[in-house]
Amino acid sequence: MTQPLCSICFGESSSCRHVDVYVLYRCKNHKCGHVFVHPVPTDSELAELYSHDNDALENCGSWTMARDLETCPQSVVDFYERARTKRLRRDKLLESKSQQILDVGCATGTFLRTLQIQGFTHLAGLEISSEQADYAREQFGIKVFKDFSEVPDSSVDLVTMYAVLEHFSDPVAVMSEVVRVLKKDGRVVIDVPNMASLYRWMTGRSWLWLIPPAHLQYFSPRSLKRLLNDCGLRICNARSLSSTTYLFILAYHLASLTGRSMPRRSLSSGGRRITIRVLEFSLRVMLSPLEPILRLLKIHNRLAFTAIKS
Repeated sequence: MTQPLCSICFGESSSCRHVDVYVLYRCKNHKCGHVFVHPVPTDSELAELYSHDNDALENCGSWTMARDLETCPQSVVDFYERARTKRLRRDKLLESKSQQILDVGCATGTFLRTLQIQGFTHLAGLEISSEQADYAREQFGIKVFKDFSEVPDSSVDLVTMYAVLEHFSDPVAVMSEVVRVLKKDGRVVIDVPNMASLYRWMTGRSWLWLIPPAHLQYFSPRSLKRLLNDCGLRICNARSLSSTTYLFILAYHLASLTGRSMPRRSLSSGGRRITIRVLEFSLRVMLSPLEPILRLLKIHNRLAFTAIKS
């Protein structure tokens, strides 16, 4: 059987792991080393996968977040403040309320809605699931595209891609489209799981984000840098960060060991929200001595890269 070419550098690859019926391949080019799934599902199969209210997609609770936004909007605003907007402001990526922002993989639009609440006026999303896209349009009046081809050239100041690039079958085509829609000096923010993380190395086959066919690409700092540079983007920041919540990772592995289902993920209950915050803070304090080393070596749980079109 002919080995597939790397989905980043198009170099030779070899199979490195089987997960259920899926085969993972690793690029043989030491300057890339990207890991990817082959063959990949069709676009219609992927759309069907994301159309359901399914929190079993471990990093995806979009319908839960939508319900929380209806019942307790402040809990969702606070969540995205900690997870996204605080860092975007610190990196000076949210300087104007009128800047054009495109959230790729916007799901039900809850992140864009929190930006709306903060006064941002030119917001759009891109979402493959028609059910989730319709929800964002109807509930929040947000323009949601189904495909990059609908987005005009050089029209966007900031593209955000949180936990989405790993879902695409052709990351080079996606990032080429991102470059096309960005204005000159426009920025893109990318957040993906880190295949080179200490956590992945320790957990092996039980790694939280090893979930084909939902995740088709498994990035390391090398392969993500290669992708962005090859697509004509200049990297401004290349970070390795902790996950949004350690508590969810702990709950996931405890549930796997005991054979139980994951607990409810809603943020809307006041008492539950306080308990989660206390437990999460305790975990972060315990793990804080490791933080500087993991970040320095870029072996933390997530990769968070910012790049500019120049």
